[in-house]
This record gives sequence, C-alpha cells and structure tokens, in this order.
Amino acid sequence: MNYYLFKLFFFILTNILLIILLSNRASFLRLIDVPNIRKLHTGDVALIGGIAIYLSVISFLYFLNSDYWTNLIIYSSIIILIVGALDDAFQLDVTLRLVCQIFACVIIFGGGLKILSFGQYEYFPYVQLGLFGFFVSCLSVVALTNAMNFMDGVDGLSAGLSLIAILGIIAYSFIFNNYILAPIFETYFYIVVSILIFLFFNLGFIPKLKIFLGDSGSMTLGFIIGWLLIYNTRFEINNMPQVLALWCISIPIYDLFGVIIRRFVRGLNPFSPDRRHLHHILMDKGFNPTITVIIILLSSLVLLFLGGFIYFNFGSDLALLGFILSFIFYLIITLILSKSFKKF
Repeated sequence: MNYYLFKLFFFILTNILLIILLSNRASFLRLIDVPNIRKLHTGDVALIGGIAIYLSVISFLYFLNSDYWTNLIIYSSIIILIVGALDDAFQLDVTLRLVCQIFACVIIFGGGLKILSFGQYEYFPYVQLGLFGFFVSCLSVVALTNAMNFMDGVDGLSAGLSLIAILGIIAYSFIFNNYILAPIFETYFYIVVSILIFLFFNLGFIPKLKIFLGDSGSMTLGFIIGWLLIYNTRFEINNMPQVLALWCISIPIYDLFGVIIRRFVRGLNPFSPDRRHLHHILMDKGFNPTITVIIILLSSLVLLFLGGFIYFNFGSDLALLGFILSFIFYLIITLILSKSFKKF
C-alpha cells in the first residue's frame, strides 16, 4: 500500500511540475490562446493541459499495471498530440489533421486491434466486419477524436466528458470482467487522476496558472478513449457490450453528428466553425458557462446510467434503439433552439 501511495504522490507531483514548467514555456512554444470574438476567456492562456496529461501518464507507464494494447494506444497517440500542438501553434489545415489521425489509427490497426463486428443482438443481425473492420474502426476513432475537440469550448467540458467516458469504461468493464481487467485499471485510474489535476488548474483555482487542454489535449483524449472503447469491447476480452460503449460517449457523438446535420441543413461546410455546438446553444439561451458545463456533464452521466439501465433490464436491442431515439430527440431539440441564431 505504501508503494502505491508513494507512486501516486510522485505522479501528482510530476503533473503539477509539468504544468508549471510548460506554462512558463508556453509563449516560446507558441502554445498561447489569445482571446477573440469566438472565445469567452480574458487574457492569454497556455494551451499545455493536454501535453501535461500525456507526458505525465507516459512517464509513469513503465511503473503501471498495463498491457500490450493499452501501451500501444498510448504510445501511438503521440502522433495526435504532436499534430494537435502544431495546430494550436500554427493552425494546420483540417485535411492534414485528418490524415495524421488516420495514420495513427493505421499503427494500432497494424498491431491487430480493430472493431470485429457491430455487436450481438437478439433481433438485429450479427455482422462480421472482416476487412471493413479497419474502416469502421478508423471512422469511429477519428469521429470521436474530433468530437472531443469540438466540445472543447468551455472550461472543464471536454475534460469532464473524457473523465465520464473513462469512468464508464472502468465501471462497465469491471461489471463484465472484473478479474481479468482489474490490473490494467491502474493505468486508467492514473489517466483519471491526471485529468482531475488538469481540471484544478483549468477551472481557475490558481488564476495565474490557468491552462487549457488545447487541440493537442482534446484530440489526444478523444483518440485514446476511442481505442480504449474498441479494446474493451473485444469478444476475446469479453468486457462490456459494444452498445454500452456508445452510451459512454453519447454527448460528444450527439454533438458531432448534430452539428454536421445542422450545417448541411443550412448549406454550410460541415467543418466550418460556428456557434451551433451544444455548449454554444445553451449559452446563447442565457446559461452562463459554469451552468452550461454542469448541464452537459450531468446529461452525459444520466445517459451513461440510462444506457446501463436499459441494457441490464431490457437487453442490447432496446439499448441500441434507445441510443438512436435519444439522438433523434437531441437533434430535434437543438434544431429548434438554434433556428434563431445568427450565422457565424
């Protein structure tokens, strides 16, 4: 016990020191977020939160109970981190970002990890993806990578959603396979701790050291979570059902596809920036940023538990149907609320 507490103490200390050191070098690295008409904050803020989280976790990975797949996912995600940091500094083209995200997926796929099927249901057919497994895996992870990035518009939102997703993975995986998965929960736990430390600084408890995740952080967390969901739903691992993986990331996925659909309806480029994300909609309706984050995170938690409740009481088929119906309800509400907004 003393060893684990000692290790945790040094991990926390490493996190804090990295945040301080990176914050002091943020201007040199061009990792500074300058306020503009689309941003809520005042004053320049360092975009180093994601880098601090990643460096903290990877520096302790050797000392954690991990496995081949988790290590492969975390090491491969350095590509996403670097591309995100370059995007924070130089505003990279969206096509280049997508190509790099796909390349990082290819590395993990080359290691043997992919989505094998859409899951097992009583009434829906069982579909083995075969060669299409890579395309489905890549599309899913790239979608979540960018969905987490899209949600990074208010303090604590993207990190909070990432926190809920990882805790959902831990909870559902433990329920379905507690003996095999218990050792690697330590790695997941340290990611959770690192996110919590980031939130302490991000939420302004030390105003002079306020930091943001940056594209490097939100995209890297989305990428890691996407592959962890795929890993933890593999049949040979026999952890959580794939339909429950969807409920772990419901809000980011709803927001991503909701925004794309609303942009298509209005004839806009689906990748163009605007103020039609869920957090923008709520704030434009009069909610302050703090209440907006609380509403969205509570909604994510409710959906996480709702998915589990439907699955354990009514089966996978209704859990999938419930996920789809929840998205339709979300889409209708946000379409109605966003009709009066000015195009940005």
